[in-house]
Amino acid sequence: MLLELLAVKEINKPPEIPQPKPTTTIKVEKKKETKPKKIYYTIKKGDTLTKVSKRFKVPVSRVLCANKQLDNPDLIHPSERLKIPHKKDKLKCAKIKTLLPISRAKPPLSTGGFSVAPAGWYPVGQCTWLVWTKRPVGMWGNASDWLYNAQRDGVATGSTPRAGAIGWTSGHVVYVESVHGDTVTISEANYDYAGSIRTIDMPASKYLYIY
Repeated sequence: MLLELLAVKEINKPPEIPQPKPTTTIKVEKKKETKPKKIYYTIKKGDTLTKVSKRFKVPVSRVLCANKQLDNPDLIHPSERLKIPHKKDKLKCAKIKTLLPISRAKPPLSTGGFSVAPAGWYPVGQCTWLVWTKRPVGMWGNASDWLYNAQRDGVATGSTPRAGAIGWTSGHVVYVESVHGDTVTISEANYDYAGSIRTIDMPASKYLYIY
């Protein structure tokens, strides 16, 4: 009888429900993005903005944007410090106007029938003179001032080469005859300080451009 009661009790016993095992929460810390290290360069005698840009493999235009204290990039002096921007740096630069096709772009000044620039503008044999005969512009002064005077007059500028544009670099201007990938065919005068004229292929990155 006792055995029967035990058997009945065992049968009526509620089944054991397995309990879930406790879980362990692991916190995964997000890796903090490290900011690029700031790089500064102290200008040495004989340096130009173009040389510094090539040394650090940074376009001249980005160096200019990162150093707003440079009113004239042709006038950099030894012991001055330049900030060298990282490729991830977001720079606030002056807005450049939408580029027009060369055929639609209006020159700032009509040639007025001149085969040479008006007296006192660009002496024959200078780099500015040759460019003016191919692409008449206003009285922009010395070659070193052309980029800034072009921007002053509302002419679009940039770092992308285009046929028919004016190539500008520190103290020199050229006329872009054609573009071939990373190379531009340019015409220039006075490259040897003797008034010589030539047409030659050059790296497109050598210049900023006036459209």
